[in-house]
Amino acid sequence: MSGCRGVGFVELAINSRMFSCSGLMELLDSSVHIFMKNYKKLNVWTNSIELCNQVYELAKKLPASEKYGLYSQITRSVVSIPSNIAEGCAKSSNKDFNRFLEIALGSAFELETQLIIIRQNMMNNEKLITATEKTLIIQKQLSALLSHNKTNTLSSQKPNTQAP
Repeated sequence: MSGCRGVGFVELAINSRMFSCSGLMELLDSSVHIFMKNYKKLNVWTNSIELCNQVYELAKKLPASEKYGLYSQITRSVVSIPSNIAEGCAKSSNKDFNRFLEIALGSAFELETQLIIIRQNMMNNEKLITATEKTLIIQKQLSALLSHNKTNTLSSQKPNTQAP
C-alpha cells in the first residue's frame, strides 16, 4: 500500500481482473515471495558476510604496494561470494540459482588461492588462518547446497510411474 501514496486512484486490468493500486501492490507482494528465496536465512550467506569482514581486516594489513594487486583481488573475491548467493536467490528457477551458487563457489576457491599466496609470501597470522578455515567451510556449504539442489531437481524431473 505504501507504494500507492500520492498516486491517487488507479486501476489496472490483468487477465480481465481489475485491481486498484492497493490491490495491485498486494498482488505484487504475494507474487514476489513465491519466487524469491530469503538469502539472509541461509547459513552460507551469513558465513560469507562474516568472511567479508575478516578479509577486509586482513586486507588493511597488506603492504601498500598490494593496493592494486592482492588487496583488490581478495576484496573483490570475497564480496562476490555473498553477492552471488543473494542474486541467485532472486532467480525463479533452480537452474539459475545453481549457476549463481557455482559462481560463488568459484569465488570462494579464488579467495582461498589468494589467501594461500598471502600466507606464503607476506604474512602468516591467526586471522589469516581463521579466514582460510572460514573459506573452506563456505566451500563445503556451497557444494552441499548445490548437490542438494541438483538432487531435488533431478528427482522432480523423473516421470511419475504411479497410477492415479
